Amino acid sequence: MPCLNRSQRTRLLGWSAKKFQNAKDCLEQIRYVRTETIARGAGRPDSFLALTDKAFSYLKKLRIQPNRLHGSFEHHCSILDLAQHYEFAGYDTQVLAELPGGLIVDLLCTYGNKTVAVEVVCSDNLHRDARKAEQLTERVDQILFVSTTLDLHRHYAAKLPDLVSPSIRRMLAFAQRDQLLAHPGDTEEGL
Repeated sequence: MPCLNRSQRTRLLGWSAKKFQNAKDCLEQIRYVRTETIARGAGRPDSFLALTDKAFSYLKKLRIQPNRLHGSFEHHCSILDLAQHYEFAGYDTQVLAELPGGLIVDLLCTYGNKTVAVEVVCSDNLHRDARKAEQLTERVDQILFVSTTLDLHRHYAAKLPDLVSPSIRRMLAFAQRDQLLAHPGDTEEGL
């Protein structure tokens, strides 16, 4: 579980903070992990551990295949956070779902007969996301773009509808990650 912060990992392992810190320092020293810091809403940013290529090579020699990140660390953690959010709200979720034709969406949420593709937006790539929205038309009922920053959310909500056909505009929804995750179980924004 790559997206657990220090206190969550310590609690899960049943370790003291000092024992966890010593293990982390040792793994960083031999370059098996690196620390990633991500701001999630108001307050102090969280620190997370990510495996390095050296660690992946070592695990491969042991025939252990951990999942590599899909996109940036922030992107990957956001997908997992959103999956948990929608599962709590009663949706069936599938992370990195492959749709017919080989198209992969960050998160596929299903509730009854309604299927929603959730795409996490960490950087400005409007044209790629517009093409992806066009490809999703026949496969889902709604496409939700969840941005990791408020500026990116505003930018996507203002510009992306102009890049897609009118029929797809009706399928688009936009949300800002931290605002959406601040209300557990509330899926009205976006879904």
